[in-house]
Amino acid sequence: MELKKGCAYYIDDAFFVDAGDPSLMQNKGANKRPLYYCLQDDSTGLLLMVPMSTQIEKYAALYEQKTDRYGRCLTIVLDVFDRKPNAFLLQNVVPLLEKYVVDVHSRQGIPVPLHGRARDLIESNMREILQLRKAKVPIVFTDIDRITERMLAIKERDTAHREVATDREGVYRGDRRKRHNDDR
Repeated sequence: MELKKGCAYYIDDAFFVDAGDPSLMQNKGANKRPLYYCLQDDSTGLLLMVPMSTQIEKYAALYEQKTDRYGRCLTIVLDVFDRKPNAFLLQNVVPLLEKYVVDVHSRQGIPVPLHGRARDLIESNMREILQLRKAKVPIVFTDIDRITERMLAIKERDTAHREVATDREGVYRGDRRKRHNDDR
């Protein structure tokens, strides 16, 4: 599947098993929740998936508390997605590989994009959050470093498996051709 910038996606249950972190927001059965807004982490090549929630009152209250305490809130963005108020929970961001993305959120088969103002704010806040993380400021709830390590290890393992399969195929064909030429 080709991922489109500014769209939201659903994550495969296998990610939660492979991530090995029971504190992550889990999928909620067959109704495909939560939905995740997708960003790219250029430093690792992984996707950064921001969970979205329609529990707007709950997160609006948290947003206000953080704004009152710190003067602003980087970890929650309140805006509209697909004609519904949503909270974008940057505080619960998860890094993952593209193979765990199973479907794009669409309406009548057309992916629904997030409009520019909200998209720009989410991306700006995420850049700042990543900078704060590098400075060891505990600003998000998820253990991004540990999950990133797991995802990169899985990526490396998957790449090694593909290379071995390719080598086996190449060696097999090479041996076969050699035998065929020796038989002449």
